[in-house]
Amino acid sequence: LREGNAITFGDFDGDGRRDVAVGDSGTRNDEPGGETERPDIGKTVSVYYKRTARPGRADPRPLEPRPLKMPGMSGKLAAADTDGDGTDELAVSLGRGGVELLTLRRASHTATPRVAGRHLLTRAAPSVVDGKTIRKDERAARLYDVADFDHDGKDEVVLAWGPGLAFSRYGERPEWWWITDGTKDKTAFSSKPFGADAH
Repeated sequence: LREGNAITFGDFDGDGRRDVAVGDSGTRNDEPGGETERPDIGKTVSVYYKRTARPGRADPRPLEPRPLKMPGMSGKLAAADTDGDGTDELAVSLGRGGVELLTLRRASHTATPRVAGRHLLTRAAPSVVDGKTIRKDERAARLYDVADFDHDGKDEVVLAWGPGLAFSRYGERPEWWWITDGTKDKTAFSSKPFGADAH
């Protein structure tokens, strides 16, 4: 597989076998060897489909797909089957906040998928939290996780937000949560009361 700083496993073509998506947000932070990377690899995702060896091809490894361009990607990927049809969407975390849910279709003649559908999912913290004004550019929630929390056969997407640099830079210490079915919220809450001292 290609190198990258984000990875997720999911069934992106609905054949019952898990595929893998590898992405790269383009951030380097002075990492050794960063200068040797191809300049066009940042802000891209490559999807490797699970497949058996074809007749005349003894090597069962996946074919190398062309990377899909993801201009807003911030580094986190997840697989989400929000409609329960057995085919996962590719959830791409965005640098400006939120997540883009991509429906992929694999062409039979190539290893590279095409994007058949896009759905932008965003949530934001209020302008004032605990008496403090939150700047507009620091209010966006980020992709946190994906799971089927209510066991209905459909995944929920979790977006989270937290105050301060620890969250805006690294996603640490979130306090506000949105559990969504991919369109509307099933619930939204603050976890701050759970950490308060009981009296």
